[in-house]
Amino acid sequence: MGILAALVLVTGCQDAAPRNAAEREKAAECQAQGGTFGRLGKKAQIPICSLPEKPASDAGKSCSDGSQCEANICLAETSSCAPVVHGNYCYKTLLVKGEEVSLECAYFE
Repeated sequence: MGILAALVLVTGCQDAAPRNAAEREKAAECQAQGGTFGRLGKKAQIPICSLPEKPASDAGKSCSDGSQCEANICLAETSSCAPVVHGNYCYKTLLVKGEEVSLECAYFE
């Protein structure tokens, strides 16, 4: 019973619900696109819509900036567009306007 209570306490701290009218609207839009509304960061302060991954139509196309790619991500290692839209590109080096940029994690809408 003690472990269950601790689990409830820990999971209860991660409030993913929209906190105001603007977030409720964003959550509804997210769900309409097949996504899941949630929160990231310390104290769950960053609202986010996690959309399902899908293959990018321009995967592997040569690029020098994410704006040239459907996924908005240009991978520096290959100078090419990312293979999936809404993928996890944490700890990757990206090309932004031809310059290499290293990020721990980023969310691209």
